[in-house]
Amino acid sequence: MRASLPMYDFPEFRAETDAFWAAVRAAHGPDAPELLERDNPWIWDAEDLFLSQTCGWPWINGLAGSSQIVARPVLTCEGGGIGTYRSAMIVRTEQAEQPSNARFVANSAGSLSGWIGPRRWMSGQNMDVRDAPDLLSGGHRESVQMVRDGKADMAGIDAVSWHMIQQVDPVDGLSVIGWSDEAPALPYIASPNLSPGQIANLQTALRTAIAAPEVAGYRAATSIEDMVDATAEDYAVLHSW
Repeated sequence: MRASLPMYDFPEFRAETDAFWAAVRAAHGPDAPELLERDNPWIWDAEDLFLSQTCGWPWINGLAGSSQIVARPVLTCEGGGIGTYRSAMIVRTEQAEQPSNARFVANSAGSLSGWIGPRRWMSGQNMDVRDAPDLLSGGHRESVQMVRDGKADMAGIDAVSWHMIQQVDPVDGLSVIGWSDEAPALPYIASPNLSPGQIANLQTALRTAIAAPEVAGYRAATSIEDMVDATAEDYAVLHSW
């Protein structure tokens, strides 16, 4: 079996992520992989996937056929909720009053937090809505840096990433001018070959692990305070986005 947690695996918090995974393995038992895959963590459609975390948009647009949803994180950071999140709309402070023609940078055109949700927010603000981002950065941290450096004017950053970025990267001169609509948080997924009983055991292990005392550093870094069981139905709302 294989496992990865690529969505919030910042190098600065690698020890905290490893502590969380060790707690998952301790709660679940030896069937859980000993180590997270990092050289190639994009194993979402692997037949032997034990656990990973993905974005809701690629899940409803393809991964639903090769994986099943296990759980959603409960987030205490600004923009977070019980199994939900929003994206912070980031601009340089001096442009906070004039964002209408902003050059928008997204981590990916297929990112719910980086483009799909922000595009929906811009439409609600009567802003010029494009069919695609003006610029692509490859990652939320890179998007923030591009806005700060003046290479782009606006970005949408998911609540957890924004919470973590503020702990490790310079964000002076940046302002949040709004938050995207609430969306189901990034899902934890597993192979469709896992039985209902195995999924239930995995859900219990996730809840137990995130509450463990030795995982306090991970909770602080990510603002993930709990887990809620989840199914495909929780993500059906995204089909209308």
